Amino acid sequence: MTSKEILDNFSKIDSKSTTAAKYINGQNPFQYEEEFGADFIHFTDKMISDVLLEKKRYYRLFYLSKAITYYRQFYDYCMSCGYINCNPVSDNSIYFTYSYMLQKIVKLGNVELYSRNYITSKCNGFDENTPYYKSIALSIYEGVKDYNALSKIKYSDVDFKNGTIKVSDDYIKISEELLQTYKEMYDMNSFKNMSRQEYFLFDDSIDSLIRQFQKRGEGKSSNDLVRFARFMSLKIVETGLDCNFIYDSGLIFRLLEILGKERLLEILEYDSGLSKKEKIENNKAMQSALIKAGSNLLCKNFLFDYRVYGVCLKNNLIK
Repeated sequence: MTSKEILDNFSKIDSKSTTAAKYINGQNPFQYEEEFGADFIHFTDKMISDVLLEKKRYYRLFYLSKAITYYRQFYDYCMSCGYINCNPVSDNSIYFTYSYMLQKIVKLGNVELYSRNYITSKCNGFDENTPYYKSIALSIYEGVKDYNALSKIKYSDVDFKNGTIKVSDDYIKISEELLQTYKEMYDMNSFKNMSRQEYFLFDDSIDSLIRQFQKRGEGKSSNDLVRFARFMSLKIVETGLDCNFIYDSGLIFRLLEILGKERLLEILEYDSGLSKKEKIENNKAMQSALIKAGSNLLCKNFLFDYRVYGVCLKNNLIK
């Protein structure tokens, strides 16, 4: 019986196994059998780790933990059926410890910590379009969660006097540089399509912070926010930047300013050796800092997914 057939049988047990099998099938680990020299059910712990970290390039521990759980369920089934003698996705394996995964993620370059200067430098190579690219990138860096959230922000949501943006029901503080970049974007007469050497006119009849373009043939845009969010994402892809890294980096550097490097690294350290009381105090300080930084993340969720940036910061691996 092939590994695929075994996985198919596993998927029919119950709803949990169906979910796990669907996830594993979506990753298609079978494609690496020839390279690893083993069929999927006989993958070692290192091989499975390599699939997740080197092939799929995971970096968030939340998603890694989810994947590991699904693989563990499948290999438990394989053990119960007598196909293998032990589960390679074991708690005893060094390859699935948080300390190993964090170091490996950073070593492989799966995660990047962007400095503000790096982000602006990547946006500066677009001639007259530079303010447009910078407006998108710096908005994300300074606290707008993603392109969907940015697409919904109106020009009237910006308080130029007090330096804030209204995002849903919250207000985030933004820099003078970003306010000036918005002004420069609104001074643009058109957006130049570099590849086609043509110009797109803006449609400012829509109260959108990031300016939308006139729809060809109609003289106005459709105000399709989903499509506009997708358009902004493509613009940032052109810069070589990653939206998730932009937002995460901005949050890390705001926390760095609030807590200081030493305290932040102490909190982000996975095995810091601190007492329970000290950890509780650090968690309280982090929760307060997250609020000041404009994030609604709970401390425990932040620490679970953002510890990897502590490794980057500690080793000065900053773009």
